[in-house]
Amino acid sequence: MRHGRRDSTHKEVREALRSIGATVFDTGDIGGSFPDLVVGYKGKTFLVEVKGPKTKVTEGQSAFAEVWRGAEVKVLRSGHEAITWLLGETHE
Repeated sequence: MRHGRRDSTHKEVREALRSIGATVFDTGDIGGSFPDLVVGYKGKTFLVEVKGPKTKVTEGQSAFAEVWRGAEVKVLRSGHEAITWLLGETHE
């Protein structure tokens, strides 16, 4: 399978989410501006776009997030940010 271009923090974010028990499906090769990760945690599903510290979301990615009628598409830039965000989203 051909892998698309990945931002520098892609693996870091994916592994950080898995380290706290999330199920992470890497969708980075789907294309069509679909988010990079589908994350399941505590009965919730999230779509995640991974970007490097200074990388911008593309027009296509912004357009996808605007028309998506499910969960918000979250942009994450580091493993620490990913863990902090997910724990905050699922805190009861």
